[in-house]
Amino acid sequence: IDYLESKRTVAFTDSVLKKLYAQVDSQMPFYQYEQKTKYEKYGKYVHKDLRYWRNTFATFLYAYILDNGQLAVQMHYRGDQKINIRCVEVFSKNVFNRYVGEHYSFYTDESWFERMTFDPKDSKKILNFISANKESRVVFARLVGRTDIDVPIYRHQIRALEDTYYLAQMMEDIKNMERQLQIGQRKIERYEAKSHLPHP
Repeated sequence: IDYLESKRTVAFTDSVLKKLYAQVDSQMPFYQYEQKTKYEKYGKYVHKDLRYWRNTFATFLYAYILDNGQLAVQMHYRGDQKINIRCVEVFSKNVFNRYVGEHYSFYTDESWFERMTFDPKDSKKILNFISANKESRVVFARLVGRTDIDVPIYRHQIRALEDTYYLAQMMEDIKNMERQLQIGQRKIERYEAKSHLPHP
């Protein structure tokens, strides 16, 4: 019974994986793959709308997916004053969540650059919060430091952040299901080896 159940599970998992692969492939034209090989261990997939935002604005919320499937969210700031970002608060009307990440700053070309990078768990929470409140007329991020700065998150930016969140979820589901598929296949191989059953 366990052998037959394992075969059914493997067949089902394989069919779901094929659908997930197709869904991920359909999203890839909207992303640009980037990797600075000199100092980045992993490359990353960045939504093309977020690349535009990065190249156009001084202060913005940013997200990408690493080669290893991890989701990363960053808050970028550029200005003539150092604000020492302590945390980022994401607002929707009167509701907000506060997040603390790894802070990095440097000074060049008469401007301060600061960045706060959030771990994968908080990155998911941030994008999930934005997605859940996307119909709100007021969604923005507040940089909390020496001076607080409110950064609007616009509609098409929200769509790109939301798409990145769901693509990361699909890629994570694929990794988990591939692992389950391997476990199921090994279990079937053990049963067939013990019973001398022919491989399909």
